Amino acid sequence: MADMASSKQEDGGVGNDEEPLPGHVTTGVVRAGGTVRRPVGPWTDAVDALLEHLHLVGFADAPRPLGRDVQGRQVLEYLPGELGAPAGTNATAELVSIGRMLADLHQALASFVSPAGAVWNRIIPPDREDLVCHNDVAPWNLVRSPGGWALIDWDGAAPSSRRARAMYDLLREGASRNHQP
Repeated sequence: MADMASSKQEDGGVGNDEEPLPGHVTTGVVRAGGTVRRPVGPWTDAVDALLEHLHLVGFADAPRPLGRDVQGRQVLEYLPGELGAPAGTNATAELVSIGRMLADLHQALASFVSPAGAVWNRIIPPDREDLVCHNDVAPWNLVRSPGGWALIDWDGAAPSSRRARAMYDLLREGASRNHQP
C-alpha cells in the first residue's frame, strides 16, 4: 500500500491538523482530515489485508486501509457518523439493522483467506476457527453513518467461530444492559 502524506505532527504529540477521537478510543488514535491514524502492532498488516478484502468484495461498512503515514502509523478511511449508545441500548429497528450489517459482514468474510504468516491480536481463544471475526462488536465500535451502521476498530480481528462470536456478543450485551441506570 502506498505511504500517506505526513500529518503536521513533529513532536510525537497530536499535530496541528490532528484531533483525538471521542469515546472509548485506543491510545494514540487521531483523526487527520478524512483519515484516522493508529499506532501499528504486529497484527496491523493482517488487519489491513482483511479490510482491503472487505472493500474489494463490496462491504462498505468498515474503513478502507490507506497504508502508512511517514510516522509509520496505520492510515484508515474516517467513517463519519455517531457512535452507538454507550449502554448498548438501541431500539429494535436499530438492532435489526446492526444484525443485518453483521450478517453481511460474515458473508463478506467467508471468502477471506488469511495471508501466510499472518499475526492476529487474539484476545479470547475461540472454540474453533471457521472465519475471521471483528471480535469486539460493541457500542463504541459501531458508527451510525449516513449509509447505515458501520464497524470500526478492527485491531482485535482474528480467526474465530460464529458460535464464539454470538456467545461473546450476547454476554457483552447482557453486561451492558445490567449496568445501565
